[in-house]
Amino acid sequence: PICHGASIKVNKNAVLEFMGNVTSNINLTIDCQQLIRIGHDTMMGSHVIIYDSDFHPTEYLNEEFCTHTSPVCIGDHVWIGTRAMI
Repeated sequence: PICHGASIKVNKNAVLEFMGNVTSNINLTIDCQQLIRIGHDTMMGSHVIIYDSDFHPTEYLNEEFCTHTSPVCIGDHVWIGTRAMI
């Protein structure tokens, strides 16, 4: 179960996958711009933040600023400690 205070945002055309039993403590933040996959039996402490983008435009492409994203894949049976940022 995901505890209270969670903020989960999934961009249009992005994929957020929970592969099985995932548990979080309070105030989980996930912002998915491309792909975030969280494996089975993953547990998270309070105030964990998971992003797949830095949200900072660093390149100019086709006359628009672009941000960089990279998939985040967290394996099975993982413990993510309190206030970890991925």
